[in-house]
Amino acid sequence: MEFRKYDERRSLRRPTIDEDLTEGGELSGELDVSGARYEGVSFTGAEGDGDLDRTVLSRVDLAETRYTPLTLTDVSFTGVDVSNAQWSNLVARRTELVSCRATGWGVWIALAADLYVGDTRLDYAHLHIERTKGLVVFERCTVDQARISGDLSRVLFLDCDLAGVEFQAATARGCDLRTSQLTGARGLATLRGARVTASQTVTIAPQLAAELGLTVE
Repeated sequence: MEFRKYDERRSLRRPTIDEDLTEGGELSGELDVSGARYEGVSFTGAEGDGDLDRTVLSRVDLAETRYTPLTLTDVSFTGVDVSNAQWSNLVARRTELVSCRATGWGVWIALAADLYVGDTRLDYAHLHIERTKGLVVFERCTVDQARISGDLSRVLFLDCDLAGVEFQAATARGCDLRTSQLTGARGLATLRGARVTASQTVTIAPQLAAELGLTVE
């Protein structure tokens, strides 16, 4: 069992995947994929539902796919294109997306448990998290003109550019924004309980005041 560790109290479980993987089949229709590898293949516009378990996807084209419901358990995405895909009722357990293209990705996450998204462009995306269990980490991501909503209480934004994000948090106590760029972000008033630095409060003060209807003179 491997972990991504952030401090003494916070760590995220990485996917546990067998070394002996078989070549995966179609990713459309009823999905029941286990112990598979996909590399350099395209399923653009595919539609389906089901489960992916202990699976590796590298340089796979999943743009404009439609999956609902979808359960991911111990799944790794690297260099995968999910642009303009629409995934709903997603359960993601021990799942990683690294160096992916996710422009316009619409994803409604029913449960996120140890979900990692790193070095990924999420411009114009809409990500909704209904419930978290374990950490959700966005690291070195660019998130311009996107909307992030729902339960952000266990979400860490590490070294992300969030300047164009609109937040619509239902709860955010424990959300960590301290190393990310927030200037220009909207919906800051919904992030009650999130962690920011003193210098961040200075830069976001005008936007926060405007959202609260304050007149600054």
